[in-house]
Amino acid sequence: MAENQKPSIKPISTCLENSCKDCSLPGIIHCHFSLFQYIKFMISSLPGFVLGAIGIIRFDNHFLTYWIVSCVIFFAVIETRVLCSHCPHYGEPGIILKCWAARGLVKLWSWRLGPLSVFEKVILLGGFGLIWTYPIPFLIIGNMWLLLLAYSLATVAFFGILQWQFCRHCINLYCPLNRVPEDTRNEFYIRNPTVKSL
Repeated sequence: MAENQKPSIKPISTCLENSCKDCSLPGIIHCHFSLFQYIKFMISSLPGFVLGAIGIIRFDNHFLTYWIVSCVIFFAVIETRVLCSHCPHYGEPGIILKCWAARGLVKLWSWRLGPLSVFEKVILLGGFGLIWTYPIPFLIIGNMWLLLLAYSLATVAFFGILQWQFCRHCINLYCPLNRVPEDTRNEFYIRNPTVKSL
C-alpha cells in the first residue's frame, strides 16, 4: 500500500472513529503495521549490526555472544517494558506486538498508556547507548580503523533514517525520540483522547 493511500480498515483500539476511510492521518502518522515500513527499518538497521559483528569476531568471537544476548534481552524484554508498553500498538488485541520496529515480540508486560518516567527514559537511552557503542572498543583496540569508520557511518545513518523516516510518523508519542509534529499530535489526540488523557 502506498504511503499516501487511505486504508479502509478498522481503526486502532484507542480511536473513536468507526473507519479509517475518511481519516486525514494515514501517510502522516502510521497507526497500523506496515510490512513495507518493517522491511525498511530492518534494512536500515542491519548494516551497523553486521559491521559491528564483523569487528567483534575479528577481535574475539566470544564477545559476539555477549552482544547478541544483550541485544535480545534489551530489545525483547527491557525496551518492551520501558517504551513499547506505553504505545497504542501495545493495546491492540493479541499477545504479539505489531509495529514497524518490534514486529513479533511477545507482550510480556501490561499496557501502560501515558508518559515514560524519567527512570524509563534513562534506561531506554542508556540501553541504546550501550548496544551501539559495544563494538567500538573492540574496533579501536584491534586497530580496525576502516571498519570503525564504516560502523560509525552506518550507525549515524541508521539513527538519521530512524528520525527522518520513522520517528516523524510513529504513534508512540511518548517516546523521547518521537518527532511527530504538534499539529499531527493534536489531530491524533482528537481521535484517540485516552492516549492524551493518561
